[in-house]
Amino acid sequence: MTSLESAYEAIPYSGKAFAETHPDHMGTVAALLGVEAPCPDDCRVLEIGCGDGSNLIPMAEALPQSTFIGIDLGRSHIEKARHFAEVVGLQNITFHQLDIADFDREEAPFDYIICHGVYSWVPPQIQERILEICARQLTPNGIAYVSHNALPGWHMRGMVRDMAAYAKKSDGDREPQEDLRHARALVENLADQLNLIQTPYAALLKAEFELANQADDHYFYHEYLAEYNEALYLYQFIDRARAHGLNYLADSELCLSLPGVGDPGIENLLQSLSSNRIDRQQYADFLFNRPFRRTLLCHTEVTVTESFQSDRLSQLHASTNATVSPMTPGKPASIQAWDGTSLGLPLPLVEAAFRHLASVKPASLTVDQLLRNARRDMQLPEQSPTDAADRETLSRWLLTGQSTTPTAVIDLHRFPDRFAHAYSTTSDPVASPVVRFQCANGAKIVTNRRHESKSIDALYQRILIALDGKHSRSDLEHVVEDARQNKALPANYGALGNREIVEIILSKCTEAALLVGP
Repeated sequence: MTSLESAYEAIPYSGKAFAETHPDHMGTVAALLGVEAPCPDDCRVLEIGCGDGSNLIPMAEALPQSTFIGIDLGRSHIEKARHFAEVVGLQNITFHQLDIADFDREEAPFDYIICHGVYSWVPPQIQERILEICARQLTPNGIAYVSHNALPGWHMRGMVRDMAAYAKKSDGDREPQEDLRHARALVENLADQLNLIQTPYAALLKAEFELANQADDHYFYHEYLAEYNEALYLYQFIDRARAHGLNYLADSELCLSLPGVGDPGIENLLQSLSSNRIDRQQYADFLFNRPFRRTLLCHTEVTVTESFQSDRLSQLHASTNATVSPMTPGKPASIQAWDGTSLGLPLPLVEAAFRHLASVKPASLTVDQLLRNARRDMQLPEQSPTDAADRETLSRWLLTGQSTTPTAVIDLHRFPDRFAHAYSTTSDPVASPVVRFQCANGAKIVTNRRHESKSIDALYQRILIALDGKHSRSDLEHVVEDARQNKALPANYGALGNREIVEIILSKCTEAALLVGP
Protein backbone atom coordinates (compact mmCIF):
# COMPACT_ATOMS: atom_id res chain seq x y z
CA MET A 1 0.00 0.00 0.00
CA THR A 2 1.47 3.39 -1.03
CA SER A 3 1.77 6.28 1.42
CA LEU A 4 -0.93 8.13 -0.54
CA GLU A 5 -3.30 5.17 -0.29
CA SER A 6 -2.52 4.73 3.42
CA ALA A 7 -3.39 8.37 4.12
CA TYR A 8 -6.77 8.09 2.40
CA GLU A 9 -7.55 4.82 4.18
CA ALA A 10 -6.61 6.33 7.54
CA ILE A 11 -8.66 9.51 6.98
CA PRO A 12 -11.18 8.85 4.19
CA TYR A 13 -12.35 11.85 2.22
CA SER A 14 -16.09 12.47 2.66
CA GLY A 15 -17.63 13.13 -0.74
CA LYS A 16 -20.43 15.36 -1.96
CA ALA A 17 -21.89 16.52 -5.25
CA PHE A 18 -20.26 19.37 -7.17
CA ALA A 19 -22.69 21.07 -9.53
CA GLU A 20 -19.85 22.40 -11.70
CA THR A 21 -18.86 18.83 -12.65
CA HIS A 22 -22.25 17.84 -14.08
CA PRO A 23 -22.29 17.21 -17.86
CA ASP A 24 -25.26 19.56 -18.25
CA HIS A 25 -23.31 22.36 -16.58
CA MET A 26 -20.12 21.75 -18.54
CA GLY A 27 -22.18 21.67 -21.74
CA THR A 28 -23.79 24.98 -20.77
CA VAL A 29 -20.39 26.68 -20.41
CA ALA A 30 -19.31 25.16 -23.72
CA ALA A 31 -22.46 26.38 -25.50
CA LEU A 32 -21.77 29.96 -24.41
CA LEU A 33 -18.38 29.69 -26.12
CA GLY A 34 -19.72 28.19 -29.32
CA VAL A 35 -18.82 24.57 -28.56
CA GLU A 36 -21.50 21.90 -29.04
CA ALA A 37 -20.72 19.41 -26.27
CA PRO A 38 -22.15 15.87 -26.23
CA CYS A 39 -25.72 15.48 -24.96
CA PRO A 40 -25.74 14.39 -21.30
CA ASP A 41 -28.83 12.21 -21.85
CA ASP A 42 -26.71 9.67 -23.77
CA CYS A 43 -23.05 10.09 -22.86
CA ARG A 44 -20.10 8.34 -21.25
CA VAL A 45 -18.59 9.87 -18.10
CA LEU A 46 -15.37 9.00 -16.26
CA GLU A 47 -14.53 10.33 -12.81
CA ILE A 48 -10.88 10.10 -11.81
CA GLY A 49 -10.71 10.04 -8.01
CA CYS A 50 -14.42 9.35 -7.50
CA GLY A 51 -14.17 8.87 -3.73
CA ASP A 52 -17.28 7.30 -2.23
CA GLY A 53 -19.40 8.00 -5.33
CA SER A 54 -21.26 10.96 -3.85
CA ASN A 55 -20.58 13.07 -6.96
CA LEU A 56 -21.03 10.44 -9.68
CA ILE A 57 -23.99 8.39 -8.39
CA PRO A 58 -26.57 11.24 -8.42
CA MET A 59 -25.64 11.91 -12.07
CA ALA A 60 -26.10 8.24 -12.96
CA GLU A 61 -29.48 8.10 -11.25
CA ALA A 62 -30.74 11.22 -13.05
CA LEU A 63 -29.32 10.16 -16.46
CA PRO A 64 -30.23 6.45 -16.79
CA GLN A 65 -29.34 6.23 -20.51
CA SER A 66 -25.75 7.38 -19.90
CA THR A 67 -22.78 5.33 -18.71
CA PHE A 68 -20.61 6.23 -15.72
CA ILE A 69 -17.28 4.84 -14.52
CA GLY A 70 -15.50 5.87 -11.33
CA ILE A 71 -11.94 5.03 -10.30
CA ASP A 72 -10.26 5.67 -6.96
CA LEU A 73 -7.17 4.52 -5.08
CA GLY A 74 -9.00 4.09 -1.77
CA ARG A 75 -10.46 0.65 -1.11
CA SER A 76 -12.92 1.90 1.50
CA HIS A 77 -14.06 4.65 -0.87
CA ILE A 78 -14.89 2.15 -3.62
CA GLU A 79 -16.66 -0.21 -1.22
CA LYS A 80 -18.91 2.64 -0.08
CA ALA A 81 -19.55 3.72 -3.67
CA ARG A 82 -20.54 0.22 -4.76
CA HIS A 83 -22.88 -0.15 -1.80
CA PHE A 84 -24.49 3.24 -2.52
CA ALA A 85 -25.06 2.35 -6.20
CA GLU A 86 -26.41 -1.11 -5.34
CA VAL A 87 -28.95 0.18 -2.84
CA VAL A 88 -30.12 2.89 -5.25
CA GLY A 89 -30.48 0.18 -7.91
CA LEU A 90 -28.23 1.61 -10.63
CA GLN A 91 -27.19 -0.50 -13.61
CA ASN A 92 -25.33 2.22 -15.56
CA ILE A 93 -22.38 2.81 -13.23
CA THR A 94 -19.28 0.82 -12.26
CA PHE A 95 -16.48 1.53 -9.80
CA HIS A 96 -12.89 0.32 -9.90
CA GLN A 97 -10.30 0.44 -7.13
CA LEU A 98 -7.04 1.19 -8.89
CA ASP A 99 -4.13 3.58 -9.24
CA ILE A 100 -4.62 6.30 -11.86
CA ALA A 101 -1.38 5.11 -13.46
CA ASP A 102 -3.01 1.72 -14.11
CA PHE A 103 -6.12 3.01 -15.88
CA ASP A 104 -6.82 0.93 -19.01
CA ARG A 105 -5.70 2.76 -22.15
CA GLU A 106 -8.08 0.60 -24.21
CA GLU A 107 -11.18 1.85 -22.40
CA ALA A 108 -13.73 3.37 -24.84
CA PRO A 109 -13.65 7.18 -25.17
CA PHE A 110 -15.57 9.41 -22.77
CA ASP A 111 -17.66 12.48 -23.52
CA TYR A 112 -16.92 13.97 -20.11
CA ILE A 113 -13.99 13.35 -17.76
CA ILE A 114 -14.11 14.66 -14.20
CA CYS A 115 -11.09 15.02 -11.93
CA HIS A 116 -12.03 17.06 -8.86
CA GLY A 117 -9.72 17.48 -5.88
CA VAL A 118 -6.98 15.22 -7.26
CA TYR A 119 -4.51 17.00 -9.56
CA SER A 120 -2.80 19.24 -6.98
CA TRP A 121 -2.62 16.42 -4.44
CA VAL A 122 -0.75 13.73 -6.40
CA PRO A 123 2.90 13.37 -7.52
CA PRO A 124 4.06 14.82 -10.86
CA GLN A 125 3.94 11.52 -12.76
CA ILE A 126 0.27 11.07 -11.81
CA GLN A 127 -0.49 14.67 -12.80
CA GLU A 128 0.94 13.85 -16.23
CA ARG A 129 -1.13 10.66 -16.38
CA ILE A 130 -4.33 12.60 -15.63
CA LEU A 131 -3.75 14.95 -18.56
CA GLU A 132 -2.74 12.01 -20.75
CA ILE A 133 -6.02 10.24 -19.96
CA CYS A 134 -7.98 13.40 -20.74
CA ALA A 135 -6.21 13.82 -24.09
CA ARG A 136 -6.37 10.17 -25.10
CA GLN A 137 -9.84 9.27 -23.83
CA LEU A 138 -11.94 12.35 -24.71
CA THR A 139 -14.31 12.16 -27.67
CA PRO A 140 -13.72 14.86 -30.34
CA ASN A 141 -16.09 17.37 -28.70
CA GLY A 142 -15.67 16.01 -25.20
CA ILE A 143 -14.88 18.13 -22.15
CA ALA A 144 -12.56 17.42 -19.23
CA TYR A 145 -12.90 19.06 -15.82
CA VAL A 146 -9.70 19.28 -13.76
CA SER A 147 -9.68 21.28 -10.54
CA HIS A 148 -6.50 22.46 -8.84
CA ASN A 149 -5.23 24.89 -6.23
CA ALA A 150 -4.41 28.20 -7.87
CA LEU A 151 -1.95 31.01 -7.36
CA PRO A 152 -1.76 33.73 -6.22
CA GLY A 153 -4.68 33.06 -3.86
CA TRP A 154 -3.20 29.86 -2.47
CA HIS A 155 -0.02 31.60 -1.30
CA MET A 156 -1.59 32.50 2.05
CA ARG A 157 -3.27 29.12 2.38
CA GLY A 158 0.12 27.60 1.72
CA MET A 159 1.48 29.41 4.77
CA VAL A 160 -0.88 27.38 6.96
CA ARG A 161 0.26 24.19 5.25
CA ASP A 162 3.95 25.12 5.60
CA MET A 163 3.51 25.87 9.28
CA ALA A 164 1.65 22.61 9.91
CA ALA A 165 4.30 20.67 7.95
CA TYR A 166 7.10 22.32 9.94
CA ALA A 167 5.47 21.36 13.24
CA LYS A 168 4.93 17.81 11.95
CA LYS A 169 8.62 17.56 11.02
CA SER A 170 9.71 18.79 14.46
CA ASP A 171 7.49 16.29 16.27
CA GLY A 172 8.63 13.18 14.39
CA ASP A 173 6.56 10.37 12.86
CA ARG A 174 3.02 9.84 14.09
CA GLU A 175 -0.16 8.21 12.88
CA PRO A 176 -2.31 10.43 10.59
CA GLN A 177 -4.96 10.93 13.26
CA GLU A 178 -2.31 12.14 15.73
CA ASP A 179 -0.82 14.45 13.11
CA LEU A 180 -4.28 15.85 12.49
CA ARG A 181 -4.96 16.42 16.19
CA HIS A 182 -1.63 18.20 16.79
CA ALA A 183 -1.94 20.37 13.67
CA ARG A 184 -5.48 21.40 14.54
CA ALA A 185 -4.40 22.40 18.05
CA LEU A 186 -1.51 24.44 16.60
CA VAL A 187 -3.70 26.29 14.11
CA GLU A 188 -6.43 26.98 16.66
CA ASN A 189 -3.90 28.35 19.14
CA LEU A 190 -2.19 30.55 16.55
CA ALA A 191 -5.53 31.93 15.33
CA ASP A 192 -6.21 33.11 18.90
CA GLN A 193 -2.71 34.48 19.50
CA LEU A 194 -2.58 36.48 16.27
CA ASN A 195 -4.85 39.03 17.92
CA LEU A 196 -1.67 40.21 19.66
CA ILE A 197 -0.10 41.25 16.33
CA GLN A 198 -1.76 44.25 14.72
CA THR A 199 -0.40 44.14 11.17
CA PRO A 200 -2.06 43.61 7.78
CA TYR A 201 -0.10 40.36 7.34
CA ALA A 202 -1.32 39.03 10.70
CA ALA A 203 -4.91 39.84 9.72
CA LEU A 204 -4.56 37.90 6.45
CA LEU A 205 -2.93 34.96 8.21
CA LYS A 206 -5.59 34.94 10.93
CA ALA A 207 -8.31 34.74 8.25
CA GLU A 208 -6.60 31.68 6.77
CA PHE A 209 -6.25 30.05 10.19
CA GLU A 210 -9.94 30.62 10.87
CA LEU A 211 -10.83 29.12 7.51
CA ALA A 212 -8.73 26.07 8.33
CA ASN A 213 -10.41 25.75 11.72
CA GLN A 214 -13.83 25.60 10.07
CA ALA A 215 -12.79 22.73 7.76
CA ASP A 216 -13.83 19.13 8.33
CA ASP A 217 -11.08 16.78 9.49
CA HIS A 218 -10.76 15.02 6.13
CA TYR A 219 -10.37 18.33 4.28
CA PHE A 220 -7.94 19.73 6.85
CA TYR A 221 -5.68 16.69 6.71
CA HIS A 222 -5.52 16.29 2.95
CA GLU A 223 -5.18 20.03 2.29
CA TYR A 224 -2.65 20.96 4.94
CA LEU A 225 -0.84 17.74 5.95
CA ALA A 226 -0.88 15.46 2.91
CA GLU A 227 2.41 14.63 1.20
CA TYR A 228 1.57 16.45 -2.05
CA ASN A 229 -0.15 19.75 -2.68
CA GLU A 230 0.96 21.86 -5.64
CA ALA A 231 -0.69 25.18 -6.48
CA LEU A 232 -0.29 26.60 -9.99
CA TYR A 233 -0.89 29.80 -11.85
CA LEU A 234 -3.55 29.29 -14.49
CA TYR A 235 -1.07 29.87 -17.31
CA GLN A 236 1.20 27.15 -15.90
CA PHE A 237 -1.61 24.62 -15.85
CA ILE A 238 -2.68 25.58 -19.38
CA ASP A 239 0.91 25.12 -20.61
CA ARG A 240 0.90 21.60 -19.18
CA ALA A 241 -2.47 20.84 -20.79
CA ARG A 242 -1.32 22.16 -24.17
CA ALA A 243 1.65 19.82 -24.07
CA HIS A 244 -0.91 17.01 -24.21
CA GLY A 245 -2.95 18.54 -27.04
CA LEU A 246 -5.60 20.04 -24.77
CA ASN A 247 -7.02 23.56 -24.98
CA TYR A 248 -8.39 25.82 -22.27
CA LEU A 249 -12.16 26.22 -22.57
CA ALA A 250 -13.17 28.15 -19.43
CA ASP A 251 -13.61 27.80 -15.70
CA SER A 252 -16.57 25.62 -14.82
CA GLU A 253 -17.53 28.17 -12.17
CA LEU A 254 -18.99 30.70 -14.57
CA CYS A 255 -18.48 33.70 -12.30
CA LEU A 256 -14.72 33.10 -12.61
CA SER A 257 -15.00 33.03 -16.38
CA LEU A 258 -17.07 36.21 -16.47
CA PRO A 259 -15.06 38.66 -14.32
CA GLY A 260 -16.44 42.15 -14.56
CA VAL A 261 -19.64 41.31 -16.44
CA GLY A 262 -22.08 44.02 -15.44
CA ASP A 263 -19.24 46.23 -14.17
CA PRO A 264 -17.89 48.29 -17.10
CA GLY A 265 -14.92 49.50 -15.06
CA ILE A 266 -13.60 45.99 -14.38
CA GLU A 267 -14.42 44.85 -17.92
CA ASN A 268 -12.51 47.79 -19.40
CA LEU A 269 -9.57 47.24 -17.03
CA LEU A 270 -9.20 43.57 -18.03
CA GLN A 271 -9.65 44.43 -21.70
CA SER A 272 -6.92 47.07 -21.42
CA LEU A 273 -4.51 44.48 -20.00
CA SER A 274 -4.94 42.04 -22.88
CA SER A 275 -7.16 41.16 -25.81
CA ASN A 276 -6.47 37.46 -25.19
CA ARG A 277 -9.09 35.75 -23.03
CA ILE A 278 -6.59 33.47 -21.28
CA ASP A 279 -4.38 36.42 -20.40
CA ARG A 280 -7.44 38.25 -19.07
CA GLN A 281 -8.26 35.22 -16.92
CA GLN A 282 -4.73 35.19 -15.50
CA TYR A 283 -4.83 38.91 -14.76
CA ALA A 284 -8.21 38.43 -13.09
CA ASP A 285 -6.64 35.77 -10.85
CA PHE A 286 -3.96 38.28 -9.88
CA LEU A 287 -6.51 41.01 -9.19
CA PHE A 288 -8.99 38.84 -7.29
CA ASN A 289 -6.44 36.61 -5.52
CA ARG A 290 -8.11 33.36 -6.57
CA PRO A 291 -7.05 30.24 -4.63
CA PHE A 292 -8.82 27.51 -6.65
CA ARG A 293 -9.67 26.74 -10.25
CA ARG A 294 -12.19 24.37 -11.88
CA THR A 295 -10.64 24.30 -15.33
CA LEU A 296 -12.48 22.92 -18.36
CA LEU A 297 -10.37 21.49 -21.20
CA CYS A 298 -11.14 20.35 -24.73
CA HIS A 299 -9.09 19.16 -27.70
CA THR A 300 -6.97 21.81 -29.43
CA GLU A 301 -8.90 21.15 -32.67
CA VAL A 302 -12.10 22.50 -31.09
CA THR A 303 -12.83 26.13 -31.96
CA VAL A 304 -13.54 28.24 -28.87
CA THR A 305 -14.73 31.84 -29.22
CA GLU A 306 -12.86 34.63 -27.44
CA SER A 307 -15.78 35.63 -25.22
CA PHE A 308 -19.17 34.49 -23.97
CA GLN A 309 -21.90 35.46 -26.42
CA SER A 310 -25.22 36.55 -24.94
CA ASP A 311 -27.10 35.59 -28.12
CA ARG A 312 -26.27 31.95 -27.35
CA LEU A 313 -28.55 32.09 -24.32
CA SER A 314 -31.43 31.37 -26.72
CA GLN A 315 -30.26 27.72 -26.53
CA LEU A 316 -30.33 27.69 -22.72
CA HIS A 317 -32.71 27.73 -19.76
CA ALA A 318 -32.44 30.08 -16.77
CA SER A 319 -33.46 29.49 -13.17
CA THR A 320 -32.94 31.14 -9.79
CA ASN A 321 -32.89 30.23 -6.12
CA ALA A 322 -32.83 33.91 -5.20
CA THR A 323 -35.56 36.31 -4.11
CA VAL A 324 -36.55 39.62 -5.70
CA SER A 325 -37.20 42.50 -3.30
CA PRO A 326 -40.81 43.67 -2.85
CA MET A 327 -42.10 46.39 -5.14
CA THR A 328 -41.49 49.77 -3.50
CA PRO A 329 -42.44 53.02 -5.30
CA GLY A 330 -39.36 55.09 -6.12
CA LYS A 331 -36.95 52.36 -5.03
CA PRO A 332 -35.18 50.13 -7.58
CA ALA A 333 -35.63 46.39 -7.13
CA SER A 334 -32.84 43.88 -6.52
CA ILE A 335 -32.47 40.12 -6.59
CA GLN A 336 -30.77 38.57 -3.56
CA ALA A 337 -29.27 35.13 -2.95
CA TRP A 338 -29.43 33.28 0.38
CA ASP A 339 -26.01 34.59 1.48
CA GLY A 340 -26.78 38.26 0.78
CA THR A 341 -25.26 38.41 -2.72
CA SER A 342 -27.45 40.87 -4.61
CA LEU A 343 -27.86 42.46 -8.02
CA GLY A 344 -29.75 45.69 -8.67
CA LEU A 345 -32.44 45.57 -11.37
CA PRO A 346 -32.75 49.12 -12.73
CA LEU A 347 -34.59 48.22 -15.95
CA PRO A 348 -38.35 47.54 -15.72
CA LEU A 349 -38.25 44.70 -18.27
CA VAL A 350 -35.35 42.98 -16.49
CA GLU A 351 -37.05 43.41 -13.12
CA ALA A 352 -40.28 41.89 -14.44
CA ALA A 353 -38.41 38.94 -15.98
CA PHE A 354 -36.36 38.22 -12.84
CA ARG A 355 -39.44 38.65 -10.65
CA HIS A 356 -41.32 36.11 -12.76
CA LEU A 357 -38.39 33.66 -12.69
CA ALA A 358 -38.28 33.87 -8.89
CA SER A 359 -42.04 33.26 -8.69
CA VAL A 360 -41.84 29.94 -10.56
CA LYS A 361 -38.70 28.52 -8.90
CA PRO A 362 -37.33 25.92 -9.11
CA ALA A 363 -38.52 25.82 -12.74
CA SER A 364 -36.24 27.03 -15.51
CA LEU A 365 -37.39 29.08 -18.53
CA THR A 366 -35.91 30.09 -21.87
CA VAL A 367 -35.15 33.72 -22.70
CA ASP A 368 -38.18 33.87 -25.00
CA GLN A 369 -40.45 32.45 -22.29
CA LEU A 370 -39.12 34.98 -19.81
CA LEU A 371 -39.59 37.80 -22.28
CA ARG A 372 -43.21 36.84 -22.97
CA ASN A 373 -44.05 36.48 -19.29
CA ALA A 374 -42.35 39.76 -18.40
CA ARG A 375 -44.36 41.61 -21.05
CA ARG A 376 -47.55 39.97 -19.87
CA ASP A 377 -46.86 40.93 -16.26
CA MET A 378 -46.14 44.50 -17.40
CA GLN A 379 -49.41 44.49 -19.39
CA LEU A 380 -47.51 45.09 -22.63
CA PRO A 381 -48.23 43.53 -26.06
CA GLU A 382 -46.74 40.06 -26.47
CA GLN A 383 -44.91 41.16 -29.64
CA SER A 384 -42.90 44.35 -29.99
CA PRO A 385 -40.71 46.05 -32.63
CA THR A 386 -37.94 46.00 -29.98
CA ASP A 387 -37.96 42.19 -29.65
CA ALA A 388 -34.34 41.70 -30.72
CA ALA A 389 -33.02 44.51 -28.52
CA ASP A 390 -35.07 43.36 -25.52
CA ARG A 391 -33.88 39.78 -25.96
CA GLU A 392 -30.26 40.95 -26.08
CA THR A 393 -30.76 43.12 -22.97
CA LEU A 394 -32.37 40.30 -21.00
CA SER A 395 -29.70 37.83 -22.12
CA ARG A 396 -26.95 40.20 -21.00
CA TRP A 397 -28.56 40.58 -17.59
CA LEU A 398 -28.94 36.81 -17.22
CA LEU A 399 -25.20 36.49 -17.86
CA THR A 400 -24.59 39.22 -15.30
CA GLY A 401 -26.76 37.35 -12.77
CA GLN A 402 -24.73 34.20 -13.43
CA SER A 403 -21.48 36.07 -12.70
CA THR A 404 -22.33 37.61 -9.29
CA THR A 405 -20.01 36.57 -6.47
CA PRO A 406 -19.69 34.78 -4.18
CA THR A 407 -23.06 33.29 -5.22
CA ALA A 408 -24.69 33.47 -8.64
CA VAL A 409 -28.24 34.83 -8.47
CA ILE A 410 -29.07 33.24 -11.84
CA ASP A 411 -28.24 29.71 -12.99
CA LEU A 412 -28.07 28.64 -16.63
CA HIS A 413 -28.83 25.15 -17.93
CA ARG A 414 -28.49 23.45 -21.29
CA PHE A 415 -31.49 21.13 -20.93
CA PRO A 416 -34.96 21.32 -19.34
CA ASP A 417 -35.51 20.29 -15.74
CA ARG A 418 -35.53 16.66 -14.63
CA PHE A 419 -37.61 17.09 -11.48
CA ALA A 420 -41.11 17.98 -10.31
CA HIS A 421 -42.00 21.69 -10.38
CA ALA A 422 -44.94 21.13 -8.07
CA TYR A 423 -46.16 18.35 -5.81
CA SER A 424 -49.54 16.72 -6.22
CA THR A 425 -52.21 17.19 -3.57
CA THR A 426 -53.93 13.98 -4.66
CA SER A 427 -51.00 11.62 -5.35
CA ASP A 428 -48.14 10.46 -3.19
CA PRO A 429 -45.00 12.62 -3.74
CA VAL A 430 -41.68 10.95 -4.57
CA ALA A 431 -38.09 11.90 -3.74
CA SER A 432 -35.21 10.43 -5.72
CA PRO A 433 -33.69 7.16 -4.44
CA VAL A 434 -30.40 9.02 -4.02
CA VAL A 435 -31.96 11.48 -1.58
CA ARG A 436 -33.76 8.70 0.29
CA PHE A 437 -30.50 6.74 0.63
CA GLN A 438 -28.65 9.81 1.89
CA CYS A 439 -31.36 10.53 4.46
CA ALA A 440 -31.53 6.90 5.60
CA ASN A 441 -27.80 7.11 6.31
CA GLY A 442 -28.14 10.23 8.43
CA ALA A 443 -26.94 12.77 5.87
CA LYS A 444 -27.51 16.42 6.79
CA ILE A 445 -26.74 17.44 3.20
CA VAL A 446 -28.52 15.82 0.26
CA THR A 447 -28.12 16.11 -3.53
CA ASN A 448 -30.99 17.52 -5.54
CA ARG A 449 -31.76 16.92 -9.21
CA ARG A 450 -29.73 20.00 -10.16
CA HIS A 451 -26.72 18.30 -8.59
CA GLU A 452 -26.67 20.90 -5.82
CA SER A 453 -26.11 20.20 -2.13
CA LYS A 454 -29.04 21.08 0.13
CA SER A 455 -28.93 21.19 3.92
CA ILE A 456 -31.78 19.49 5.77
CA ASP A 457 -32.75 18.93 9.40
CA ALA A 458 -33.79 15.69 11.10
CA LEU A 459 -37.50 16.19 10.36
CA TYR A 460 -36.80 16.62 6.65
CA GLN A 461 -34.75 13.42 6.82
CA ARG A 462 -37.72 11.50 8.18
CA ILE A 463 -40.16 12.91 5.64
CA LEU A 464 -37.84 12.42 2.64
CA ILE A 465 -37.20 8.77 3.58
CA ALA A 466 -40.98 8.22 3.39
CA LEU A 467 -41.33 9.87 -0.04
CA ASP A 468 -41.12 6.61 -1.99
CA GLY A 469 -44.51 6.88 -3.68
CA LYS A 470 -46.04 4.39 -1.25
CA HIS A 471 -46.75 6.66 1.72
CA SER A 472 -49.90 8.78 1.85
CA ARG A 473 -50.35 12.23 3.35
CA SER A 474 -51.73 10.51 6.43
CA ASP A 475 -48.53 8.45 6.70
CA LEU A 476 -46.45 11.60 6.50
CA GLU A 477 -48.52 13.20 9.25
CA HIS A 478 -47.80 10.12 11.39
CA VAL A 479 -44.07 10.68 10.77
CA VAL A 480 -44.43 14.22 12.10
CA GLU A 481 -46.48 13.07 15.08
CA ASP A 482 -43.88 10.43 15.92
CA ALA A 483 -41.19 13.12 15.88
CA ARG A 484 -43.38 15.28 18.12
CA GLN A 485 -43.93 12.47 20.62
CA ASN A 486 -40.22 11.70 20.73
CA LYS A 487 -39.40 15.39 21.23
CA ALA A 488 -37.55 15.39 17.91
CA LEU A 489 -39.66 18.13 16.36
CA PRO A 490 -37.63 21.32 15.73
CA ALA A 491 -38.82 24.20 17.92
CA ASN A 492 -39.92 26.35 14.97
CA TYR A 493 -42.61 23.78 14.11
CA GLY A 494 -44.00 23.47 17.63
CA ALA A 495 -47.10 25.65 17.18
CA LEU A 496 -48.10 24.13 13.82
CA GLY A 497 -50.38 21.17 13.16
CA ASN A 498 -49.04 17.97 11.63
CA ARG A 499 -50.79 18.48 8.27
CA GLU A 500 -49.55 22.05 8.03
CA ILE A 501 -45.97 20.90 8.74
CA VAL A 502 -46.19 18.23 6.03
CA GLU A 503 -47.39 20.75 3.44
CA ILE A 504 -44.63 23.22 4.37
CA ILE A 505 -41.96 20.54 4.03
CA LEU A 506 -43.33 19.26 0.72
CA SER A 507 -43.41 22.81 -0.61
CA LYS A 508 -39.82 23.45 0.50
CA CYS A 509 -38.65 20.12 -0.95
CA THR A 510 -40.26 21.01 -4.27
CA GLU A 511 -38.60 24.43 -4.28
CA ALA A 512 -35.26 22.76 -3.55
CA ALA A 513 -35.66 20.41 -6.58
CA LEU A 514 -35.72 17.34 -4.32
CA LEU A 515 -38.91 15.76 -5.72
CA VAL A 516 -39.10 13.72 -8.92
CA GLY A 517 -42.83 12.96 -8.99
CA PRO A 518 -45.63 12.34 -9.33
